[in-house]
Amino acid sequence: MNPSFVCILCSHSSIFLLHSSNDFGSCTKSEIKTLFVSPYNKLCQELRKSSHNAVTLNMLLGIGIDDKHIKMKNFNIEPYDCIVFDEILLYNPYQLYLIKMFMKKNAEKRYLCTGDVDQRKPFTFGTNNIKDQNNYQLWCLNQMFPHQLTLSENK
Repeated sequence: MNPSFVCILCSHSSIFLLHSSNDFGSCTKSEIKTLFVSPYNKLCQELRKSSHNAVTLNMLLGIGIDDKHIKMKNFNIEPYDCIVFDEILLYNPYQLYLIKMFMKKNAEKRYLCTGDVDQRKPFTFGTNNIKDQNNYQLWCLNQMFPHQLTLSENK
């Protein structure tokens, strides 16, 4: 994928990129300051090695490691124009709700998210009354990101 793709997308307020490729791309020569939010620390470390700013969702929201809502200091997002929630389909419905509230509270920012429906499932789904978890997650994301692109690799 063209590395400047994210830079172009950052000009919109919120977009969900549904993809089937691990190569998402990123801003390399842009004036848009981007923060990547990852579901786990290892991905953050990989993004930082590539000179990207990255934090976990818990760090962004100021939530302790055990999800007990031990309030910590929220991450300062003021310097960033665009926030990318990478691998958003790894979050459970409650975490998606927290992201939605975060986006609402910080509506002046631009938001992107990426996800692959064929990848692994959320660590804990949290509810047992949902029969089709994939469709429910996508329904949740439709509420958060009404503008969506589905990317696929041409072979």
